[in-house]
Amino acid sequence: MAIQHSPCSCVGKSVNMLLLAFFSLVTIATILIDSQAILPACLFPDLLRHLVDWYATEYGDYLVKDKPPFFVGCVVLEILVQCPLAIANIYGIIKGKRWFQTTCLIYGVCTATTMIPILADILASGSASSKLLGMYIPFLIFPLIAIGRGLAPIQSFKSPAFSVKKRA
Repeated sequence: MAIQHSPCSCVGKSVNMLLLAFFSLVTIATILIDSQAILPACLFPDLLRHLVDWYATEYGDYLVKDKPPFFVGCVVLEILVQCPLAIANIYGIIKGKRWFQTTCLIYGVCTATTMIPILADILASGSASSKLLGMYIPFLIFPLIAIGRGLAPIQSFKSPAFSVKKRA
C-alpha cells in the first residue's frame, strides 16, 4: 500500500525547510555581523569588521554605519530575543516539536515589528536605494512567513522535518 501525502503536509514541510534555512542564516548573521553594532570591535576578527564596513559603504546602509539609537535598540532586541527564538525554532523544526508554532509566531511578530520602523526610516531618509531595500525587505518577508506558519493548523505539521519512516 502506497503512503499518501496530503498537499498540506508537503507545503508545510517545504515552509519548514525554508524557515530552517532562514533561521540558520539569521542566527549566524546576528552573532557575527549584527552584534558588531553594540559589542566592542576587539571581539571580532578584522575580516568580519571589514565585511561590515564594506557592506555599509557598498549598500549605503547608514543605519549600520551611523548606529542611530533606535537601530541599536533593534539590534539589542535581535540579540536578546530574536536570536534565541531563531535557535529554538531551528531545534523545533528538526525535532518536530509542537511548541515550534508558538515560538515561530513570536519570532515572526517580534521581527516584523522591528523591521517596520527600520524600513520606514530608510524610506523616509531618501536613502532607499533598491540595493539597500533588497537587503532589508527579506527580513520582513520571512517573519511574515513565520507568522503564517505559526498560525497554520497544528494537524498540518505533525511530523519532524527530518522524519524517518519506521518499517513494520
